[in-house]
Amino acid sequence: MKKFFSIITFLFWALSIHAQYFSLTESGLKPANGENKNFIVIEKEGKTQKDLFNQVKNFITSSYVSPKDVMSINETEMITLNGISDGDVQCKKGFIMLPFRTNYTIVFMFKDGKIRINNPSINSMLAESETLGGQTGSFYQLTLSENDPVLSRREQIVVFKKNGKTTKGAKESIETFFNSLIDRVINFNSETEDW
Repeated sequence: MKKFFSIITFLFWALSIHAQYFSLTESGLKPANGENKNFIVIEKEGKTQKDLFNQVKNFITSSYVSPKDVMSINETEMITLNGISDGDVQCKKGFIMLPFRTNYTIVFMFKDGKIRINNPSINSMLAESETLGGQTGSFYQLTLSENDPVLSRREQIVVFKKNGKTTKGAKESIETFFNSLIDRVINFNSETEDW
């Protein structure tokens, strides 16, 4: 019986690690709750607009190598995050999981007790493979549908195929990356220990 409760507790903990804020569709990331909006709103009771603005700003400042290069600010009202992630988005190509360099934009807006997060925009997902000798092999671009434009000299890998299936690992890794990033942002505790 004790083992049963331990398993149940672990399952609840595992499910609560990353909330599902956005789901991936052929037209991009959309609110996971199914609402036909271009944003979600996170309630943060008891926090002022300035507190929430500072929380997101402090997260970006502490998490990115050069925050001034990835963050645009409209003081206390809005932060635009233009980031690049190396390898968090992956998909299966042949026998390997191919890591992609993902360029994205997320806009955060603030009111007392609320953070509005516009649907994240995926600007590009690019990858390179290497030969056994360590030289650059092929160039790839991960797109959501076959109708999306592809850069020259890039082989297209499509997340949502015509047959209704998805490329293995792609949809899941995109959703996991963005949902965990947003979860870390909205739950960031910028209070430091007294030293």
